Amino acid sequence: MLRTYLLLSLLTAIVSSHADVWVSPTGDDAGPGTKAKPFATLARAQRAVREIRQKGLPEGGLTVWLGKGRYTLAESLRFGPEHSGTPEAPAVWRAVSGEDV
Repeated sequence: MLRTYLLLSLLTAIVSSHADVWVSPTGDDAGPGTKAKPFATLARAQRAVREIRQKGLPEGGLTVWLGKGRYTLAESLRFGPEHSGTPEAPAVWRAVSGEDV
């Protein structure tokens, strides 16, 4: 029983040490931005990054995952310190492996 508890505690710590934000052109900005229910726009993902940073950037940083498709911008995205991470906890935007963005 103790071994199971320790394993679950370790897995929880690993999972909570990194944040993921998911985006897909077929997503919904009213959703949670998860892999199963991604945001639809880059602007909404950028706002989510700011919200995560305001709560405290996770130790492992965060990744914004961009799903395949075309993203149309209503206006330019401007990045500032409120959207960045640190060397120890980076904020990274990247395409999902093997998908054309």
